[in-house]
Amino acid sequence: MSIFFFIKAIIIIIISILAITIKSQTINSIYINNIDGDDNGNGTINNPYKTICKINQFLATTIKSEQLIINIAYGEYNNSQCTLDLINLYDTSIITYNNNNINNINKNNNNNNNNNNNNNNNNNNNNNNNNNNNNNNNNNNNNNNNNNNNNNNNNNNNNNNNNNNNNNNNNNNNNNNNYNNNKEFYVLIENVVLNIINSTININGVEFSMNNSNSNNEVPIAILNSNVLFNSTSFNYFSSITNNNKYNSNNNNNHNNKNIDNIIINSTVSIINRSSFIMEDNNFELLNTIININNSMIQGITFENLVASPQQQSQQQEQQEQQQQSYSIIIDYSVLNDCSISTFFKSEVIITNTNLIFFLMITIGDSSRVSIKDSRIYNYLKLSPLGQYPIISVYGNSSMLELTDVGFDGFKFFLNFIVSESSNININGITFSNCISSNLFTLSSDSYLSIENINFLETKNVLLVNIESSSNVFIRNIQSNNCFDGSKNSIGSLVTMPSKNINYQLKKSNITVENGCFKCFGSSLFKNSMVSFNNVNISIIVDSLNFITLLDNTNLLMNQVTIQTNGISGGGGGSSSISSISSSNSNSNSIAVGYLFYLKNSSTLKFQNLNYNKSNFASFIFANNQSTIIINESIFQSLQLPPNGVSFIELSASELFILNCTFNQLYSTSSPLISDGDNNGYKLVSNIIIDSTSILNSYSQNPMVKISNSNIYINQLTMEYCTTESQLFFVENNYLIWDYHEFVIENSMFFNNQGLNLTYSSNTYPITNSLLFFRNNLTISNCTFEKNSFYPIISAFIGSFQFQDISFQNNTGSFLYLESCNGEIDRFSMIKNEFPIDYLFALSNTNVKFRDLNLQSNYFFNYLLYCYYCILEFDGFNYSNNSVVTTISSNNIFPFPFYGGLNGYPIYIAQFILQSTIAIFNDININNNHFLSNLMFIEETSNITFNDGSINSNKIQENSTLFINSQSIINFQNITIYSNDFTLISSNTNNNNNNNNSNNNNNNNNDNDVNFDIFPNSLIDCINSNLSISNCNMSNNYFPFNRGGVVSFCVSNNIDGQINSFFIKNSNFINNTAYVGGSFYIDAQINPNLFFFNGNQLFSNYGKQSGGAIYSSYPLPSSLFNFNNGNEFFNNYCYFGQNNLSSSLKQIKANVKSVYGGEVSMIQLMFIDYYGQISTDIFGSFNTTITLNSDSSDISNGSSSNNNNNNNNSSSNNNLILQNPISIFVTSQVISGLGYLLFPVTPSTPGIYNIIVNDFENITSLQSDSGISIETIGCAPFKISTIDKTSCQYCSVGSAPSKTSGKCEVCNENELTCLNLEVYTLNGFYMLDQDVLKVYGCPFDLCLTNNTCSSKWSNGDLCYNCIMADENGDQQVLAKSGIQCCTVFQPLLLIPILFVYLLFALLVSLVKYKLFGSLLVKVIVFLQVNSVVFYSYSGISLLPIFRVSLDTIQGVCLWRTLDYNHKVLASFGIIVLMIIISFSDITVKSVLSFRSSLKYILIKPIKRILVNYQLQSNSNSSRVKFRWSLFQIMFIPLLFNSISLFISNPVSNSLALDPSISFLNSSKLQIFLFTVSILTLVAMVIYIVDIIRTRGKATIKTIHLWLDLVEMARLATFVILQLRMFFYMDYYINIILSLQLLYSILLLLFTNFFTKKTKKKVSKKNELHITYSSKIILNFSQLIIFIVADSSFIQSLQQPSDKGYYITFLGSIY
Repeated sequence: MSIFFFIKAIIIIIISILAITIKSQTINSIYINNIDGDDNGNGTINNPYKTICKINQFLATTIKSEQLIINIAYGEYNNSQCTLDLINLYDTSIITYNNNNINNINKNNNNNNNNNNNNNNNNNNNNNNNNNNNNNNNNNNNNNNNNNNNNNNNNNNNNNNNNNNNNNNNNNNNNNNNYNNNKEFYVLIENVVLNIINSTININGVEFSMNNSNSNNEVPIAILNSNVLFNSTSFNYFSSITNNNKYNSNNNNNHNNKNIDNIIINSTVSIINRSSFIMEDNNFELLNTIININNSMIQGITFENLVASPQQQSQQQEQQEQQQQSYSIIIDYSVLNDCSISTFFKSEVIITNTNLIFFLMITIGDSSRVSIKDSRIYNYLKLSPLGQYPIISVYGNSSMLELTDVGFDGFKFFLNFIVSESSNININGITFSNCISSNLFTLSSDSYLSIENINFLETKNVLLVNIESSSNVFIRNIQSNNCFDGSKNSIGSLVTMPSKNINYQLKKSNITVENGCFKCFGSSLFKNSMVSFNNVNISIIVDSLNFITLLDNTNLLMNQVTIQTNGISGGGGGSSSISSISSSNSNSNSIAVGYLFYLKNSSTLKFQNLNYNKSNFASFIFANNQSTIIINESIFQSLQLPPNGVSFIELSASELFILNCTFNQLYSTSSPLISDGDNNGYKLVSNIIIDSTSILNSYSQNPMVKISNSNIYINQLTMEYCTTESQLFFVENNYLIWDYHEFVIENSMFFNNQGLNLTYSSNTYPITNSLLFFRNNLTISNCTFEKNSFYPIISAFIGSFQFQDISFQNNTGSFLYLESCNGEIDRFSMIKNEFPIDYLFALSNTNVKFRDLNLQSNYFFNYLLYCYYCILEFDGFNYSNNSVVTTISSNNIFPFPFYGGLNGYPIYIAQFILQSTIAIFNDININNNHFLSNLMFIEETSNITFNDGSINSNKIQENSTLFINSQSIINFQNITIYSNDFTLISSNTNNNNNNNNSNNNNNNNNDNDVNFDIFPNSLIDCINSNLSISNCNMSNNYFPFNRGGVVSFCVSNNIDGQINSFFIKNSNFINNTAYVGGSFYIDAQINPNLFFFNGNQLFSNYGKQSGGAIYSSYPLPSSLFNFNNGNEFFNNYCYFGQNNLSSSLKQIKANVKSVYGGEVSMIQLMFIDYYGQISTDIFGSFNTTITLNSDSSDISNGSSSNNNNNNNNSSSNNNLILQNPISIFVTSQVISGLGYLLFPVTPSTPGIYNIIVNDFENITSLQSDSGISIETIGCAPFKISTIDKTSCQYCSVGSAPSKTSGKCEVCNENELTCLNLEVYTLNGFYMLDQDVLKVYGCPFDLCLTNNTCSSKWSNGDLCYNCIMADENGDQQVLAKSGIQCCTVFQPLLLIPILFVYLLFALLVSLVKYKLFGSLLVKVIVFLQVNSVVFYSYSGISLLPIFRVSLDTIQGVCLWRTLDYNHKVLASFGIIVLMIIISFSDITVKSVLSFRSSLKYILIKPIKRILVNYQLQSNSNSSRVKFRWSLFQIMFIPLLFNSISLFISNPVSNSLALDPSISFLNSSKLQIFLFTVSILTLVAMVIYIVDIIRTRGKATIKTIHLWLDLVEMARLATFVILQLRMFFYMDYYINIILSLQLLYSILLLLFTNFFTKKTKKKVSKKNELHITYSSKIILNFSQLIIFIVADSSFIQSLQQPSDKGYYITFLGSIY
């Protein structure tokens, strides 16, 4: 069996038990009849009681557990004498009956009563059961079961009510009429006090009435612990007490009022079936009670909780206190008129299908709940006298008000209509009709309001929700009628919060509005809230208030919103100044008005899927003080912005996000779409982000976006078909210029937008008609500008920018205009543009870096780029396949916006104009373009550099070129310029031809070409500028009618202070063609220090007229322009002049500057260009004029000095300038630039003659005042004038004229040869001034025959000077080695020289006590003699080192400028150093210190020296001998260096050994050396005298001393002879040889004589023997060397240096 079987069985058993119980009950009845009754009766139907008071007596004797029916006959009963006390009744019913038809009534009543009783009993049983359950549950503290029982009871009552009202047809409004129509069938009980205690009562059809005028204020109704059913029952209680506190419902527990208090405690009361309770000023105080009202009418009653007394409260458990004080009211299909309900302690009120009329007041508190459904609340008064009190008040955290399909009608001027504090209000379906100026909902303290389906009908000036502190609001499906007055937002506000309360709330409010239609709503204010509008339609009129105001961290989300506005009085921005609001403090309560939305203090407004359309004159949003606006996926369509200048979207220190939106058909005459306002100098920075948005088909007279102090980021913006009369975007910075903000545009498209060409100026900078003007930081990336028309598209003043990936296509007007800006432009492209533009870039005082600028396949008109005082850098510049067509002429004023043009003067037409600009072009590509105007014009101290790139295959038509550089600098590095062609449109069209090429001045007719003008422009034109070309390749450029196939370099000589450089390095110029100068045309006089031409190749260039490679009008610096200086010229060609280098005719030169009188001379004329080359294009016969300019008295002294032999030819007309110059006319024959003429002059007319070639008078006159000057200088060399002065003749053979004597002198045949014209010197002699009386001998082997020098380095008088030209052409004196010129200079040679001298000094220091009489001293002196005697010999090497000289190797010197003074100074220094070291013991001490280490390498002599050294050092004799020996060694070096400073040159006032040093000059070094030399000589004499006087303190033998002194005398003689006979070498060697022979013989004889005199045999080991023997041998060896040096063998050697080699070799052997 299933479980359902058991359930059914249990149900059947329960029903059976209940039926048996009901049948078993005894039903008692009592009858009351005020007409037929008698209180002494038995209360039966036949003997009823008369008064109501009898009921109490009857009930006192009745069994209370039985059912009781109290039957009251129709009629009126006055019960003022007693109360009706129904106490402890089990099941009692009070019913009425008709006494007139008693029988019928009884029968009917029986049936009816049975039915009613059954029904009532059922109801009562249910109620009793519920009450019992409630009591039990209360005892068990089970609140949940109690609630369930109450709910069950409610359901039963509802069912009962429904059963009872099946036929009522909900006609609640006619209840009173029904009662009046059946007035004869009713029971009226007057002045009764009804007390029902512990009973179950059913009252049917009874009318109770009381006029409560007594002062006892008796309680009309008191129900305790009972179940009461009022069925068709009426209570009409009227009070005469005046109560002014009736509507003070805010006092929940007010017991001090004078209302009548009815009490219902622990009971269930049902009022049904057209019952009515009309009880003026009655309070029903309820405690733990349930009241059901159905199909009834309640009037004037206040339901409220009964507050237990302190005694009662003490008897109850603390946890049950609130539960026992609660109640429930259920009202259905009823009418409540002028009633109030006050619920506390978890009470509940349910009102359905009910009309609530006139000032319903409901107070809900302490977790109570009120539900009103399908009801209507009316107020018919025109004014609400107590409107300051709310209709409904909800208090408490868990309190709740529920309204479902409720209508409010006629409420006016309520300050607070429904008030909620920390409570919940749920509304589903609410309608406000005819409500005016009321606050409908007032929320505070975390209240919750939910409204669904709200409708406004004929309602105006209301406030829907007033949130006084943090609360939550949910509104769905709001509907409002159209503005009934047609001009204002008449309905009122949706939500508002107090704006001035600083401590408003710490917790956020949450407001949600969904699915609404807002028509004619006024302003709403949200503060510190989370607000959401979803699927809302807003249609309002914007006046001087804000539709929605967001304050203090409020977030508003508008999702699926449609807005339609109509502005009045000029739109928004009404009364408050925006600037004052913007500049106010964040805590200020100031609010700007007139906006659809206003945000302040960190509020957020977000639109999602907004549709704002067909509106006008509305200011949309104003955001202030760190607020945020987000507009996403929205559409703005057909909007007319306000005409008063107030922005559609206004920002102040806030953020704006516009994402995925469309703005279409916007129209504005004065107001911007977006702006950040004028902040009166306050720094209020906003941030604006626009992403994936379109602005279409719009018009703005003023800027559409106007930003002063904000950061802007724009991404994926599409702007199409927009028009402005100023700018579409105007972004500036009102603060300090370094306080920039960011403006970023990325991935955007600007198509077919237009500016109406309006340009005006502000106080600080010009404002141009632009798509975008910025004075800020601007970044544009990946944007396209196509078919726009602006002047320009972008303009700026004082800003920074960065442009990336810009495409510029088919726009008109211009693109970029910048002043005082700084930025970068990366990857800008303009391809296949066919629309004319005024310019592309216009820059002033701006720094720009371009990367990958691509201009390709365009048609260009006018200008592309203009720069004034700019710094530019181009990395990647592609300018290809463009056609440049100019529409203006060179006479036009420059059409440019900078301050009215470029100073108003005409300039060159060019694509790029760079004025006072520094620019670097890297990686350029300028190819395949067609130019009708110039590519680039550079002027006014600009500096332009081109690095790495190509300029190829461009077509250039006449009057055009690529580069014009005026008074600037242009540099080319690693550039290829290839195959660029010049095209001549028509002949003779260049009216500005300024060709001054002098080659055209000749009278030849070799040019057979048609006539045409030579165009001044080349590929690169430099005018008064600096040019630099390095590592470039410039080839195949064809400019056949121009000057310079690649470069034209011209400098005007009339510019003061003009300094221009020409720098060409390591470049190739190949196969270029020009009319003049195949590669270069140079018309400039260049400073040599600014000219460099090196390492270049010029091949196969062609100059049609002249200058195959280079043509220069003026000379290039000859010292720098050297064809051998790394430059290569090959296969260059021109018709005339040199193929490689040509220039214009500079001068006509004669081959001589002077001619001899008495002869007819042939003078050659050379037509020389500026490079010193013959101008081969000049030939023909030219008339020439020879004019005597002055006689011999005007000839300068220098010239006259050459005419000493013509002194007798002077005429009496000396010192006269000829007043009528004598002129001779001759003809010059010129062939290929060389001309000849005959010049007939006699000695009778000496002077200066001028030659002028008449056809080239302008050239010859430029050379001097009188043309070519020729001077007559008397007779020819070695001729003398005849006696009659008419001719010149030679002297007889063996004689020659002398300038000194003025007559013929006999020649010395040993010195020179005289044979008429052949007069010349012999070997070894030199003739000065061609005077036979001035013949001198030269130093040894320096002079050859006829005044020639043996060495190419020797020159000057006597071939004694060493002079060489340096790199600058200056004469530089060279150092000498002896008397020979040095050709090798090696400063490092000084190191070994000093080392040798140091080593020698250390050796002397070691053996100094062994030197006296030693062979070492004699050998050193021997070598010193050779170094002195053969000083003037060439080829002498190593010997000078013994003289302590720096001349060690012949022809090698330490430095180029080392003169003799410095060498003497060095010698003195070395001598002093050697003497100091020699006197010291440094060598001995050093050896002794390392003796243990050196013991194996020390030889025995050194060991003996070390052993005896200390003893010898203490010996005075040893020290004297050492000093004398050292003196002998240093004698010749000291003597030679000292005496040489006092010997002069016989033919000049110079030092004998160095002609570059003046003799006895006053230089400090010379004075110092003279002083040292004199002191040295004096010291040497004093020392010798002292030695002679003391004989070395008897340590030196007299014989030895005198032999040494004789030897020193011989040495001194050799030194003096060498220095004194320096220029008489023929006698010198003979004298030296004689003296040496004599000295050797005398020394030999003296030795024999001394030996015989001593008469004893000298031992071979004797010191004297050794001294004599060595002296004799060395002297004879010296004699042999002298003999060999003078031998014919040595003299016959061809090379003079060979003589010295042999002598050096012989001296070394000995």
